[in-house]
Amino acid sequence: VPITNVEEPAASPKGTTPRHRDLKAIDFCISVALIGDTVAILLSHLAAFWIKFRSAWLPFGIETPDMQLHHYVRLIAIGTMFLLSTFGFLRLYSSRNLLSFRDVGMILFKGMTFWLFAYLGLSLELKFNPPISRIYVLASYFLCLTTLIVWRFLLLRFLRSENVADRKS
Repeated sequence: VPITNVEEPAASPKGTTPRHRDLKAIDFCISVALIGDTVAILLSHLAAFWIKFRSAWLPFGIETPDMQLHHYVRLIAIGTMFLLSTFGFLRLYSSRNLLSFRDVGMILFKGMTFWLFAYLGLSLELKFNPPISRIYVLASYFLCLTTLIVWRFLLLRFLRSENVADRKS
């Protein structure tokens, strides 16, 4: 039975309803999550580059002592945009998933695993200059997955904290 006599919430002095403020807060939180994810992915890619090409932690693979970061910047940017697009397709940035760590973790795992195989497949099929190191991609996969899970856990803890919940009310 439809309710026909429903009053709209009273507008605040600035002309916004409480529901409008809630939507703006949710949009802001999603934007923070997207920016944080982007930073975490970029830092993970840079750390993977350092691990593969600058440290002696992974001594196997093709030797590339002269590999410079500026050679990989385009590949890092493409990988980051591809990964963020994958997360967008999997609806990571929907309000439904904002406070569900289990759902976020599953989406991160699925998206990262898809990214891993797609990026490795691209590196085998297409010839990039410089070539994409498979060891770099694996290091980037594990670093991104770990960094994103830790970042999203901290964001969720912050959003669920009493101070943030009190401000929203």
